[in-house]
Amino acid sequence: MSGFRRTNGASLCNRLWLLKNSFRGQNVPKLGDQKCIPRSRKSIVGHPGASSFQRDLGKRVFQQPLLITATITDSRSDSGVSWPLAAAIQVWRGTVVRLFAVILLLLTPFSPAQTPKQMIFSFPANTDRMPSAVGHFLATYKEIPTKPDSVKQYLFSITDTFGKPLAQHSFNRSIEGAWSPYSEQVYANDFMGSAQIDCLVWGAGGERLTSLTEVLLHDPNSGPIEGGGAKPPETPENSRFELTCHGWAAKDKVLLDVTGDTWAGGEFKYRLVYDLRAKRFSWE
Repeated sequence: MSGFRRTNGASLCNRLWLLKNSFRGQNVPKLGDQKCIPRSRKSIVGHPGASSFQRDLGKRVFQQPLLITATITDSRSDSGVSWPLAAAIQVWRGTVVRLFAVILLLLTPFSPAQTPKQMIFSFPANTDRMPSAVGHFLATYKEIPTKPDSVKQYLFSITDTFGKPLAQHSFNRSIEGAWSPYSEQVYANDFMGSAQIDCLVWGAGGERLTSLTEVLLHDPNSGPIEGGGAKPPETPENSRFELTCHGWAAKDKVLLDVTGDTWAGGEFKYRLVYDLRAKRFSWE
């Protein structure tokens, strides 16, 4: 066709670009809306309108992002708290709670069940009484009047809080024992002499102190079940016989040792447990 001249693609794009910049007062499409993009090998910095184009490009396309601060809103208040502050508050609260728990644990007294404490006593002594762990009964002693040249004698008693005697036992030298931390029960070792020690036990409701030496030697039903009821062959008649209680294994159960040596020169030692409720020994 004679009225038209053929143009290449590059010339057409340059014309469109000049046409766009000639209408600066009008709405100019964004760079992303351009149909033709200049070739990468040809820079537009040298073009007369390049400076204004760069300013417009910075305003229209590469805008600085707004600073967005995340907020955490407490449901109990209308004010928002920035998340770094909220995290710090949470850490502080947790530290305070843990510290308070440690202080509370240190200030809380331990109960007898947590740290069993035996109320130990030894008579004669400066004090003449020792209350039970619960406090319903007392272990007491007093000196029995005798002639001036006679050996001293003492009276060991279990009494209620009003002083009424519930069980009594006389001794000449000394008595050592302990109240159970689990119940109203007591044991007392009577050091009768150089050749014999006996352990006496008592429980709430009992009318007398029971000698474990007598039970071991003379009660046929008190032998350990584990050994078919067999008991140690030694007795106070054929040996230096010492039956000594030394602690509480559990409620109603007292730990004891039977030790000594026979007149023939042999030594023996047995570790037993006596159940006050079942009235029976067992091997420890």
